[in-house]
Amino acid sequence: MKQDNNPPRVFAYMRVGSSQQMFKSNADMVRHFFQELLDDGKEHSYKQICSYINDKTNGRRVDGGRLTDETVHSAIWYLFKHDNDFRYAQTRKGYYQKNSAESLLGDGKSSLRQVSLQTLYEAKEKIQIHAALPGISEQEQKDVSQILRNIIGAIDQAIARIDGNVLDATRITSDNLQITDELFADGDRITAYFGTWFDVDQRFGTQTEGTDAYIDLCANYYPEDETLSVYYILHDTDGAERDPVSVTNLTEYEREIIWQLMIDAGLEKRIAEISEPDEDEGMKME
Repeated sequence: MKQDNNPPRVFAYMRVGSSQQMFKSNADMVRHFFQELLDDGKEHSYKQICSYINDKTNGRRVDGGRLTDETVHSAIWYLFKHDNDFRYAQTRKGYYQKNSAESLLGDGKSSLRQVSLQTLYEAKEKIQIHAALPGISEQEQKDVSQILRNIIGAIDQAIARIDGNVLDATRITSDNLQITDELFADGDRITAYFGTWFDVDQRFGTQTEGTDAYIDLCANYYPEDETLSVYYILHDTDGAERDPVSVTNLTEYEREIIWQLMIDAGLEKRIAEISEPDEDEGMKME
């Protein structure tokens, strides 16, 4: 009898209900259980998703090896970036949920309204960059500028019609917000202070225009529960400082801008610093 020296191909069999399902790749297996968990319609963190997949697979790949976080992350990324599976959405950083009519009609990141607004703002920025062509004649520049004004004007009108709750002059964008100092770590939070170049009076209902009063816009990030809190502090004309007022009407697009500015300013470094144990911790009295 001829001996077969080729090792047998191993598949991972996972029990689903009373049946067994065969997966031909790690990506197929991860996506299957990702979708199975999110089919409950609830929001799940990335940690919960990884835990669920590991429980279902016993932490093993289809070839029997150890299933790594990198494999899980890559499969989920592929689902969104390559497959464009719009049945699922990233609701906020590190959280996912299955889309529904309620979420599409709401005001979250995956809603039709917010997706449309974000797409229009990104298109506006790309068009302006594309139109900045060096080396063209003065007449050509005038022609380009006229076309550009017409296009940008049409986009701004579309934004104004879609975004009826927040006018364009009050919207936070990457062009009208800037971190003014280094991030400050204090206890369980990391704080950023922002310079603002949008209409804060119209946005927050304050009355600083034409006076010596001003506001500080701030954001606190709490690494332990991965939450971001945004607020402003009004400084009156007499120098008195009012109590902080929470900003509760941020769109997901605006929240992402604030988050990215903090990342660019060294948020991850600050997180690592406050996560380090105290040097005196664990020392005993002699």
